[in-house]
Amino acid sequence: MLFEELSWQEVAKKIEEAARIILPIGSTEQHGEHLPVGTDACITGAIAKEVGERTGTLVAPVLSYGINLEGEAHFPGAISLSFEALRGVVNSISKSFVSWGVKDIFIITAHGCASENTSFAHQEAIKAGLLSIEQEGSARTHIIYPYWESFNDILERDEGMEHGGEGETSLMLYLAEGLVDMASTVDRPEAEQFTFRAFPEGVSQPGDLPQGGSEGFPSAASAEKGKLLFERVVTSAQRYILSCSK
Repeated sequence: MLFEELSWQEVAKKIEEAARIILPIGSTEQHGEHLPVGTDACITGAIAKEVGERTGTLVAPVLSYGINLEGEAHFPGAISLSFEALRGVVNSISKSFVSWGVKDIFIITAHGCASENTSFAHQEAIKAGLLSIEQEGSARTHIIYPYWESFNDILERDEGMEHGGEGETSLMLYLAEGLVDMASTVDRPEAEQFTFRAFPEGVSQPGDLPQGGSEGFPSAASAEKGKLLFERVVTSAQRYILSCSK
């Protein structure tokens, strides 16, 4: 179901069979000393691929850039789109989908930039990019953020999916173990994490952020936990997409 592995004729046939498509959107940014900057794109792409296979839904290539916090710019490898840039990219890509006859656009993004005391700029830009599609009635649009699930029965140290913490590290151990350096993990309890003013009233500053670029307890991660987490988020997205097709 991977878009980039098909000819244009095969893409057309897949859309004729099921007029829906998944667009995975990740990010490129720091995830601590132990994870690659492409963590969000890797996880999002893997989720989208598995969901696409299970639901018979075409999967577009991963968009590996999103909106990051401005105070993160001092981390080498952190690349952020502006709000208008992400809005425009999502809008342009979606219009292409519509022109081919796609009736349901599902965007999966495992990049948050959205938790307590933070802005929702990444998700809001995606929604803004989809707005004209919805208003025209040319296709239905959906945003799936897999980390809204509860993982308290799987995670032992973190209460939720912390940035570069136990959950994300577990997923990467399951999906791409060779890219994880567990010897370099640094645990950062909540008291050592950061808060900052929400966009657009203010932006974080380099000194407001943990210098290692991660939160939580990555040392508690395991591939076994990653497998359980992956199955949960995939099953949830699979159920949603199929429910929209009835």
